[in-house]
Amino acid sequence: MLHLVRQCMIAVLLAATIVAASGCATEPEPREKWTKVSAGTSSDLTSVDILSSGVGTAVGDTGTIIATSDGGRTWKKQTSPVRSDFTAVHELANGEAIAATAQGEVFWRRAGMWSVVAYSPGGLALQSILVRDSTIYVVGGGFRDNAVSSAFVRSTDNGRNWEALPKVSLKLPMWIKSIVESPDDRILLAGKCFPSGICTSNLEAYNTGNDAVEHRGLVAFGSPNDIAMTKGGVGLIVGTCLARTADSGRTWSIQRQQREAPFTAVDLHPSGFGLLIGGSGLVEA
Repeated sequence: MLHLVRQCMIAVLLAATIVAASGCATEPEPREKWTKVSAGTSSDLTSVDILSSGVGTAVGDTGTIIATSDGGRTWKKQTSPVRSDFTAVHELANGEAIAATAQGEVFWRRAGMWSVVAYSPGGLALQSILVRDSTIYVVGGGFRDNAVSSAFVRSTDNGRNWEALPKVSLKLPMWIKSIVESPDDRILLAGKCFPSGICTSNLEAYNTGNDAVEHRGLVAFGSPNDIAMTKGGVGLIVGTCLARTADSGRTWSIQRQQREAPFTAVDLHPSGFGLLIGGSGLVEA
């Protein structure tokens, strides 16, 4: 997972690598000015989130947590409560943060301390976080009972109380890799769909008003790893292919196949500027 701050780009890659684009505020093509910075850890990093204030957190394998206060230029290793593999992190404007793990845990940081606040059903991996006002979704999936299953955990009161949504999970027979909000008041979920049994789509639209699920993807999208969308309804799905939408995810067109070194993450700035990262150190803008 990666994050764009205005036109400033921060990406986390494997092998404890953090790269940042300099000249963020004025450079029209910051992709030409990447700088490798010290992460302060040798662990693989998986996710990063940085606020416009410059405060941010990156997480990774074996409980790795590092923090920045200057927009990603410098990082310091933080005390971690677990050895779990972190998969996603989301910074909140109030100084708190949320993180998810491959072991199905949801962590919350308050007053600088991390603690577990929720678990996924059956310990399925949690891999993506979406915050919509006071409602928070943490999603993921995996194999259970010889079938692929989704994990769907939600809080509707700013993280004080949490609930699993098994009825929604039953409608989503996929391993959810990424969640994003769509301008048409839907939540889009992209992930791995194994075309057997009742699995028919690797992109689903979830209506939070009535719990309805709409199939919006086909296995032709390959194996999605991430999805991003602007408030204008322009979006990208990345994985073993690159697909684009201009109508809030109702229709998609495949732009490119990427079987070798597939894309692993994408983010879009409201201006339309985008960033993709992938295997073998791939970074594209």
